[in-house]
Amino acid sequence: MDGHSPSTPKTEDDEQKCTRLTTWAISQGCTLHSLTLRPHPHYPGLGLFNSTHSSCSTSPSSRLALTIPSSLIISLDTISEAANESDELAEVLNGLPELPSLEPIITVFLCWQIYLLRRGEKTTWSEYVEYLPRQMLLPITWTEKEVEFLEKCETSISHAVPQKLSFLHKIYNSLQQQSSSPGGGWFQYISMEDFILAESWVSSRTIESPLTQTPMLVPLLDQANHSPLRNAAWEVLPSGEVALIREPVDFEPGEEICISYDLERGTGERVYRYGFVEDARDDVVSRGVTLFARGEGRVQGGNVFRFSSDNVRDGFKDLSFLTYENWYAPCSSLLRFPPPSFMHPIPP
Repeated sequence: MDGHSPSTPKTEDDEQKCTRLTTWAISQGCTLHSLTLRPHPHYPGLGLFNSTHSSCSTSPSSRLALTIPSSLIISLDTISEAANESDELAEVLNGLPELPSLEPIITVFLCWQIYLLRRGEKTTWSEYVEYLPRQMLLPITWTEKEVEFLEKCETSISHAVPQKLSFLHKIYNSLQQQSSSPGGGWFQYISMEDFILAESWVSSRTIESPLTQTPMLVPLLDQANHSPLRNAAWEVLPSGEVALIREPVDFEPGEEICISYDLERGTGERVYRYGFVEDARDDVVSRGVTLFARGEGRVQGGNVFRFSSDNVRDGFKDLSFLTYENWYAPCSSLLRFPPPSFMHPIPP
Protein backbone atom coordinates (compact mmCIF):
# COMPACT_ATOMS: atom_id res chain seq x y z
CA MET A 1 0.00 0.00 0.00
CA ASP A 2 1.11 3.53 -0.67
CA GLY A 3 1.63 6.10 2.06
CA HIS A 4 -1.60 8.13 1.87
CA SER A 5 -3.63 8.63 5.00
CA PRO A 6 -7.21 7.28 4.73
CA SER A 7 -8.62 10.80 4.68
CA THR A 8 -6.27 12.12 2.00
CA PRO A 9 -8.06 12.70 -1.33
CA LYS A 10 -6.47 11.14 -4.39
CA THR A 11 -4.48 13.56 -6.49
CA GLU A 12 -3.69 13.92 -10.16
CA ASP A 13 -0.29 12.43 -9.36
CA ASP A 14 -1.97 9.21 -8.27
CA GLU A 15 -3.81 8.97 -11.57
CA GLN A 16 -0.62 9.67 -13.51
CA LYS A 17 1.22 7.05 -11.51
CA CYS A 18 -1.39 4.44 -12.45
CA THR A 19 -1.24 5.43 -16.11
CA ARG A 20 2.55 5.23 -16.22
CA LEU A 21 2.71 1.92 -14.39
CA THR A 22 0.07 0.44 -16.69
CA THR A 23 1.85 1.74 -19.80
CA TRP A 24 5.15 0.32 -18.52
CA ALA A 25 3.58 -3.07 -17.72
CA ILE A 26 1.99 -3.37 -21.17
CA SER A 27 5.25 -2.41 -22.84
CA GLN A 28 6.94 -5.23 -20.92
CA GLY A 29 4.45 -7.84 -22.12
CA CYS A 30 1.70 -7.76 -19.48
CA THR A 31 -1.88 -8.15 -20.67
CA LEU A 32 -4.86 -6.65 -18.86
CA HIS A 33 -8.32 -8.06 -19.58
CA SER A 34 -11.09 -5.62 -18.61
CA LEU A 35 -8.83 -4.53 -15.78
CA THR A 36 -7.58 -1.12 -14.65
CA LEU A 37 -5.07 0.04 -12.06
CA ARG A 38 -6.27 3.12 -10.22
CA PRO A 39 -6.19 4.85 -6.82
CA HIS A 40 -8.37 3.15 -4.25
CA PRO A 41 -11.50 5.23 -3.53
CA HIS A 42 -11.65 4.31 0.17
CA TYR A 43 -8.22 3.13 1.32
CA PRO A 44 -4.60 4.23 0.97
CA GLY A 45 -2.74 3.21 -2.16
CA LEU A 46 -3.80 1.63 -5.43
CA GLY A 47 -5.94 -1.32 -6.47
CA LEU A 48 -7.00 -3.45 -9.42
CA PHE A 49 -10.56 -2.87 -10.62
CA ASN A 50 -12.89 -4.46 -13.13
CA SER A 51 -13.50 -2.07 -16.02
CA THR A 52 -16.56 -3.71 -17.61
CA HIS A 53 -19.44 -5.96 -16.64
CA SER A 54 -18.28 -9.58 -16.52
CA SER A 55 -20.81 -12.39 -16.49
CA CYS A 56 -20.39 -15.53 -14.45
CA SER A 57 -18.41 -18.09 -16.41
CA THR A 58 -16.78 -21.41 -15.64
CA SER A 59 -14.18 -21.04 -18.41
CA PRO A 60 -10.79 -20.02 -16.93
CA SER A 61 -9.79 -18.27 -20.16
CA SER A 62 -12.84 -16.01 -20.07
CA ARG A 63 -12.14 -15.16 -16.42
CA LEU A 64 -8.54 -14.13 -17.05
CA ALA A 65 -7.85 -10.67 -15.60
CA LEU A 66 -4.07 -10.27 -15.90
CA THR A 67 -0.99 -12.09 -17.16
CA ILE A 68 2.62 -11.19 -16.34
CA PRO A 69 5.45 -12.66 -18.46
CA SER A 70 8.18 -14.64 -16.74
CA SER A 71 10.77 -12.13 -18.00
CA LEU A 72 9.22 -9.42 -15.79
CA ILE A 73 8.99 -11.50 -12.62
CA ILE A 74 11.80 -10.83 -10.14
CA SER A 75 12.84 -14.34 -9.15
CA LEU A 76 16.08 -16.09 -8.24
CA ASP A 77 16.50 -17.02 -11.91
CA THR A 78 16.02 -13.40 -12.99
CA ILE A 79 18.55 -12.20 -10.42
CA SER A 80 21.03 -14.89 -11.46
CA GLU A 81 20.80 -13.70 -15.07
CA ALA A 82 21.31 -10.09 -13.98
CA ALA A 83 24.34 -11.09 -11.90
CA ASN A 84 25.87 -12.84 -14.91
CA GLU A 85 25.70 -9.50 -16.74
CA SER A 86 26.96 -7.37 -13.84
CA ASP A 87 30.08 -8.15 -11.85
CA GLU A 88 29.14 -5.39 -9.38
CA LEU A 89 25.84 -7.04 -8.52
CA ALA A 90 27.40 -10.51 -8.45
CA GLU A 91 30.10 -9.37 -6.03
CA VAL A 92 27.57 -8.15 -3.46
CA LEU A 93 25.35 -11.19 -3.85
CA ASN A 94 28.33 -13.49 -3.37
CA GLY A 95 29.20 -11.51 -0.25
CA LEU A 96 25.92 -12.32 1.50
CA PRO A 97 26.42 -14.29 4.72
CA GLU A 98 24.74 -17.64 5.24
CA LEU A 99 20.99 -17.08 5.06
CA PRO A 100 18.06 -18.94 6.65
CA SER A 101 15.81 -17.66 3.83
CA LEU A 102 16.17 -16.52 0.23
CA GLU A 103 14.30 -13.21 0.52
CA PRO A 104 17.46 -11.11 1.27
CA ILE A 105 18.68 -11.98 -2.24
CA ILE A 106 15.69 -10.13 -3.69
CA THR A 107 16.25 -7.33 -1.16
CA VAL A 108 19.81 -6.83 -2.43
CA PHE A 109 18.58 -6.88 -6.02
CA LEU A 110 16.07 -4.13 -5.24
CA CYS A 111 18.83 -2.12 -3.55
CA TRP A 112 20.80 -2.52 -6.79
CA GLN A 113 17.81 -1.11 -8.70
CA ILE A 114 17.64 1.84 -6.26
CA TYR A 115 21.35 2.52 -6.81
CA LEU A 116 20.99 2.43 -10.60
CA LEU A 117 17.96 4.73 -10.45
CA ARG A 118 19.97 7.31 -8.52
CA ARG A 119 22.71 7.09 -11.12
CA GLY A 120 20.17 7.64 -13.89
CA GLU A 121 20.73 4.17 -15.37
CA LYS A 122 17.53 2.55 -16.65
CA THR A 123 16.74 -1.15 -16.36
CA THR A 124 13.69 -3.28 -17.09
CA TRP A 125 12.36 -2.59 -13.59
CA SER A 126 13.31 1.09 -13.19
CA GLU A 127 9.77 2.38 -13.76
CA TYR A 128 8.36 -0.22 -11.39
CA VAL A 129 10.84 0.44 -8.56
CA GLU A 130 10.50 4.19 -8.99
CA TYR A 131 6.80 3.98 -8.11
CA LEU A 132 7.00 1.52 -5.23
CA PRO A 133 5.85 3.18 -1.98
CA ARG A 134 8.50 5.01 0.06
CA GLN A 135 6.39 4.77 3.21
CA MET A 136 5.73 1.40 4.83
CA LEU A 137 3.98 0.33 8.05
CA LEU A 138 5.73 -2.97 8.73
CA PRO A 139 7.10 -3.21 12.29
CA ILE A 140 10.69 -3.33 10.99
CA THR A 141 10.18 0.30 9.90
CA TRP A 142 9.06 1.48 13.34
CA THR A 143 11.23 3.69 15.53
CA GLU A 144 13.40 2.20 18.29
CA LYS A 145 10.96 3.43 20.92
CA GLU A 146 8.03 1.80 19.12
CA VAL A 147 9.88 -1.51 18.77
CA GLU A 148 10.79 -1.36 22.46
CA PHE A 149 7.12 -0.79 23.26
CA LEU A 150 6.21 -3.80 21.10
CA GLU A 151 8.70 -6.00 22.99
CA LYS A 152 7.11 -5.10 26.31
CA CYS A 153 3.63 -5.90 24.99
CA GLU A 154 4.47 -9.62 24.76
CA THR A 155 2.49 -10.19 21.57
CA SER A 156 3.07 -13.04 19.13
CA ILE A 157 5.60 -10.88 17.24
CA SER A 158 7.21 -9.08 20.20
CA HIS A 159 10.42 -11.08 19.90
CA ALA A 160 10.29 -11.77 16.14
CA VAL A 161 10.56 -8.09 15.16
CA PRO A 162 13.76 -7.22 17.09
CA GLN A 163 15.27 -10.54 16.01
CA LYS A 164 14.60 -9.76 12.37
CA LEU A 165 16.00 -6.24 12.76
CA SER A 166 19.15 -7.73 14.30
CA PHE A 167 19.38 -10.16 11.38
CA LEU A 168 18.97 -7.37 8.82
CA HIS A 169 21.57 -5.18 10.53
CA LYS A 170 24.00 -8.12 10.46
CA ILE A 171 23.54 -8.54 6.71
CA TYR A 172 23.73 -4.82 6.03
CA ASN A 173 26.87 -4.29 8.14
CA SER A 174 28.57 -7.26 6.50
CA LEU A 175 27.89 -5.93 3.01
CA GLN A 176 28.89 -2.40 4.03
CA GLN A 177 32.18 -3.66 5.41
CA GLN A 178 32.96 -5.37 2.14
CA SER A 179 32.04 -2.25 0.15
CA SER A 180 34.32 -0.07 2.28
CA SER A 181 37.43 -1.88 1.04
CA PRO A 182 39.85 -0.08 -1.33
CA GLY A 183 38.05 0.71 -4.56
CA GLY A 184 34.70 0.68 -2.76
CA GLY A 185 31.52 -0.74 -4.22
CA TRP A 186 28.00 0.32 -5.03
CA PHE A 187 26.51 -0.99 -1.76
CA GLN A 188 28.31 1.74 0.20
CA TYR A 189 25.79 4.17 -1.32
CA ILE A 190 22.86 2.19 0.14
CA SER A 191 21.71 3.44 3.55
CA MET A 192 20.20 1.28 6.26
CA GLU A 193 16.89 3.04 5.57
CA ASP A 194 17.17 1.98 1.90
CA PHE A 195 17.87 -1.60 2.95
CA ILE A 196 14.93 -1.74 5.38
CA LEU A 197 12.63 -0.20 2.77
CA ALA A 198 13.67 -2.78 0.15
CA GLU A 199 13.18 -5.57 2.70
CA SER A 200 9.70 -4.17 3.44
CA TRP A 201 8.84 -4.40 -0.26
CA VAL A 202 10.04 -7.98 -0.33
CA SER A 203 8.17 -8.96 2.83
CA SER A 204 4.85 -7.40 1.84
CA ARG A 205 4.86 -8.06 -1.91
CA THR A 206 6.55 -11.36 -2.69
CA ILE A 207 4.69 -14.62 -3.17
CA GLU A 208 6.08 -18.13 -3.11
CA SER A 209 6.24 -20.01 -6.38
CA PRO A 210 4.41 -23.31 -5.90
CA LEU A 211 6.67 -24.81 -8.58
CA THR A 212 10.02 -24.01 -6.94
CA GLN A 213 9.01 -23.03 -3.36
CA THR A 214 11.10 -19.87 -3.75
CA PRO A 215 10.03 -16.21 -3.38
CA MET A 216 9.22 -14.07 -6.39
CA LEU A 217 8.08 -10.49 -6.86
CA VAL A 218 5.43 -10.12 -9.56
CA PRO A 219 4.92 -6.52 -10.76
CA LEU A 220 1.31 -5.40 -11.15
CA LEU A 221 -0.01 -8.52 -9.41
CA ASP A 222 1.43 -6.97 -6.23
CA GLN A 223 -1.11 -4.15 -6.65
CA ALA A 224 -3.95 -6.58 -5.89
CA ASN A 225 -5.25 -5.84 -2.40
CA HIS A 226 -6.07 -8.42 0.25
CA SER A 227 -9.52 -9.44 1.33
CA PRO A 228 -10.51 -12.50 3.36
CA LEU A 229 -13.56 -12.58 1.07
CA ARG A 230 -11.52 -12.74 -2.11
CA ASN A 231 -12.92 -12.88 -5.64
CA ALA A 232 -9.79 -13.83 -7.61
CA ALA A 233 -6.63 -15.92 -7.35
CA TRP A 234 -3.19 -16.01 -8.90
CA GLU A 235 -1.76 -18.99 -10.73
CA VAL A 236 1.60 -19.97 -12.21
CA LEU A 237 1.12 -21.18 -15.79
CA PRO A 238 3.22 -23.91 -17.43
CA SER A 239 4.83 -21.18 -19.56
CA GLY A 240 6.20 -19.50 -16.44
CA GLU A 241 3.75 -16.62 -16.71
CA VAL A 242 1.70 -15.63 -13.68
CA ALA A 243 -2.02 -15.13 -14.20
CA LEU A 244 -4.69 -13.45 -12.12
CA ILE A 245 -8.02 -15.22 -12.63
CA ARG A 246 -11.44 -14.02 -11.55
CA GLU A 247 -13.76 -16.35 -9.68
CA PRO A 248 -16.82 -17.56 -11.67
CA VAL A 249 -19.17 -14.83 -10.48
CA ASP A 250 -20.62 -11.65 -11.96
CA PHE A 251 -18.46 -8.53 -11.74
CA GLU A 252 -19.72 -4.98 -12.05
CA PRO A 253 -17.70 -2.13 -13.58
CA GLY A 254 -15.53 -0.57 -10.90
CA GLU A 255 -15.65 -3.62 -8.62
CA GLU A 256 -12.28 -4.27 -6.99
CA ILE A 257 -10.49 -7.53 -7.70
CA CYS A 258 -8.94 -8.89 -4.49
CA ILE A 259 -6.95 -11.91 -3.47
CA SER A 260 -6.07 -13.42 -0.08
CA TYR A 261 -2.43 -13.04 0.81
CA ASP A 262 -1.95 -15.79 3.43
CA LEU A 263 -4.92 -17.60 4.89
CA GLU A 264 -2.72 -19.44 7.37
CA ARG A 265 -1.33 -16.30 9.02
CA GLY A 266 -2.80 -14.87 12.20
CA THR A 267 -3.29 -11.19 12.96
CA GLY A 268 0.18 -10.72 14.43
CA GLU A 269 1.84 -12.42 11.49
CA ARG A 270 -0.06 -10.20 9.04
CA VAL A 271 1.14 -7.09 10.85
CA TYR A 272 4.68 -8.52 10.86
CA ARG A 273 4.76 -9.37 7.15
CA TYR A 274 2.34 -6.90 5.54
CA GLY A 275 1.83 -4.05 7.98
CA PHE A 276 -1.96 -4.29 8.26
CA VAL A 277 -4.67 -6.05 10.24
CA GLU A 278 -8.12 -7.10 9.14
CA ASP A 279 -11.46 -7.30 10.88
CA ALA A 280 -12.41 -10.55 12.61
CA ARG A 281 -15.85 -11.90 11.77
CA ASP A 282 -17.48 -15.29 12.14
CA ASP A 283 -18.35 -15.46 8.44
CA VAL A 284 -14.80 -14.81 7.26
CA VAL A 285 -12.62 -17.72 6.25
CA SER A 286 -9.43 -17.53 8.30
CA ARG A 287 -7.59 -20.68 7.30
CA GLY A 288 -7.00 -22.45 4.01
CA VAL A 289 -7.61 -26.10 3.25
CA THR A 290 -5.16 -28.22 1.27
CA LEU A 291 -6.33 -31.53 -0.13
CA PHE A 292 -4.26 -34.42 -1.43
CA ALA A 293 -5.08 -37.08 -3.99
CA ARG A 294 -4.38 -40.64 -2.86
CA GLY A 295 -0.71 -41.51 -3.37
CA GLU A 296 0.12 -38.07 -4.77
CA GLY A 297 1.59 -34.90 -3.37
CA ARG A 298 0.06 -31.48 -3.48
CA VAL A 299 -1.14 -30.39 -6.89
CA GLN A 300 1.08 -27.52 -8.03
CA GLY A 301 -0.24 -24.22 -9.29
CA GLY A 302 -2.02 -21.66 -7.14
CA ASN A 303 -1.94 -20.98 -3.43
CA VAL A 304 -5.01 -22.79 -2.01
CA PHE A 305 -7.26 -25.51 -3.35
CA ARG A 306 -10.97 -24.85 -3.68
CA PHE A 307 -13.88 -27.11 -2.71
CA SER A 308 -17.63 -26.76 -2.22
CA SER A 309 -20.20 -28.09 0.23
CA ASP A 310 -21.21 -30.68 -2.39
CA ASN A 311 -17.73 -32.20 -2.22
CA VAL A 312 -18.02 -32.44 1.55
CA ARG A 313 -21.43 -34.19 1.35
CA ASP A 314 -20.02 -36.62 -1.24
CA GLY A 315 -17.14 -37.52 1.04
CA PHE A 316 -14.62 -36.26 -1.54
CA LYS A 317 -15.28 -39.28 -3.75
CA ASP A 318 -14.59 -37.20 -6.86
CA LEU A 319 -11.31 -35.23 -6.81
CA SER A 320 -11.94 -33.48 -10.13
CA PHE A 321 -13.00 -30.37 -8.18
CA LEU A 322 -9.34 -29.68 -7.32
CA THR A 323 -8.27 -26.42 -8.93
CA TYR A 324 -5.27 -24.12 -8.73
CA GLU A 325 -7.40 -21.27 -7.47
CA ASN A 326 -8.42 -19.96 -4.08
CA TRP A 327 -11.52 -21.22 -2.39
CA TYR A 328 -14.17 -18.65 -3.23
CA ALA A 329 -16.37 -16.85 -0.71
CA PRO A 330 -18.79 -14.11 -1.88
CA CYS A 331 -17.01 -10.78 -1.76
CA SER A 332 -19.05 -8.18 0.13
CA SER A 333 -16.45 -5.77 1.41
CA LEU A 334 -12.79 -5.09 2.04
CA LEU A 335 -12.02 -5.27 5.74
CA ARG A 336 -9.06 -3.15 6.71
CA PHE A 337 -8.23 -0.90 9.63
CA PRO A 338 -6.25 2.33 9.37
CA PRO A 339 -2.77 2.02 10.90
CA PRO A 340 -2.23 2.94 14.56
CA SER A 341 -1.46 6.62 15.01
CA PHE A 342 1.94 6.02 16.58
CA MET A 343 3.39 4.40 13.44
CA HIS A 344 5.79 6.58 11.48
CA PRO A 345 6.86 5.70 7.92
CA ILE A 346 10.42 5.82 6.69
CA PRO A 347 11.01 9.13 4.87
CA PRO A 348 11.75 8.92 1.11
